[in-house]
Amino acid sequence: MIRNLKMTDQEIEDLKLASPGSETSLYCQQCRKCIPQCPYNLDIPAIMRSYMSAYGYRNTQQAFHTLADTGISEKTCEDCSSYNVRCVSGFDIKRKITDIARLRLVPEEFLKA
Repeated sequence: MIRNLKMTDQEIEDLKLASPGSETSLYCQQCRKCIPQCPYNLDIPAIMRSYMSAYGYRNTQQAFHTLADTGISEKTCEDCSSYNVRCVSGFDIKRKITDIARLRLVPEEFLKA
């Protein structure tokens, strides 16, 4: 049993990033329950892995390649009026996909690992 666990402020902030249901959370649980809800059957878990790579691990090259493998464009979800995908962890999926999809506009040579 752990007693008197002391964490730094940074460690506490890092734990918040992994908290399900937190809008600041980065870590998709990869449950795949979102896919059947998407009218275009996007591979949302793969797109979210790209988001995690870019924002959680600061590995934009990995994020770029993961995103490229999904085949989405930089405009994915932006104009979708029928978007009603609900994440079991509480993510605003449309916002996160719209955000990370912009990475498709960046030339790969400008990205760093």
